[in-house]
Amino acid sequence: MTHHLLHIILRNAIVPLLFLEFIGTTELLVIAFVALIIFGPRKLPELGRSLGKSIGEFKRASEDFKRTWEREVEVERVERDLRIDGGTTHAITDAPSDGGYGAMPSAGEYVETNPYTPAEAIPADTELSTERSIDGQPIARASFDAEEETPAETVTAAAADRSRKKDWL
Repeated sequence: MTHHLLHIILRNAIVPLLFLEFIGTTELLVIAFVALIIFGPRKLPELGRSLGKSIGEFKRASEDFKRTWEREVEVERVERDLRIDGGTTHAITDAPSDGGYGAMPSAGEYVETNPYTPAEAIPADTELSTERSIDGQPIARASFDAEEETPAETVTAAAADRSRKKDWL
């Protein structure tokens, strides 16, 4: 029972690769032991992560290729069906006889039937402002003038201060 459980855990957790499906538990343990000896216990988790990332990227690329392939096959099928139909027209490709504006009113009709006039839309005593604010507080504007930039000395002093803090920790 434990042999079977170990085999399932190793197969599902450590080795999700398709070509390793035919390797038994004993062979898998030998490979893991040799990898542990060669790479050491500190480097092995890093190698496992990089292997997992590589496998994930490969799976994403293969899924993308599969979707692209299926999409191209579908486009070719539709084009072939359209060629077979020949001169017949389809409702999707037919242009409406009224130019596509059948049920829409003209601009003049809209203005005539619009119940609001511009004077009613915004009262005359409303003051419009171009100043931006959040909750009544004005937003400070950023300036990109060359004169207002932080001098290089201030930047290097701040970096030196950070490095001193880092050395202290």
